Amino acid sequence: KGSQAAQSGSSGGGVVNAKGRFAGLITTSSLTGGTAQRTLYAITPNYIRAAFKADTGETLDSYLKGSLSSLIADFEDDIPGLAKTVWNAIY
Repeated sequence: KGSQAAQSGSSGGGVVNAKGRFAGLITTSSLTGGTAQRTLYAITPNYIRAAFKADTGETLDSYLKGSLSSLIADFEDDIPGLAKTVWNAIY
């Protein structure tokens, strides 16, 4: 509770613990009061890994150890549809 990270636009940012290790990915925060009074919400690395495995059937670590050029090539086909979805959501 009470963090400079708990401000509008911080979603998607990383949270680190006192040891400087990644502890979570910011999902949302309360927006009332100053940052000292806001509550920050994040998802943990374990949650991210479990959700990835549930959605894809493979571990995140094995996916990320794959060929970067293959991952990019696979993703390129999705870019036009994703861009259209984002564009429609914004405008």
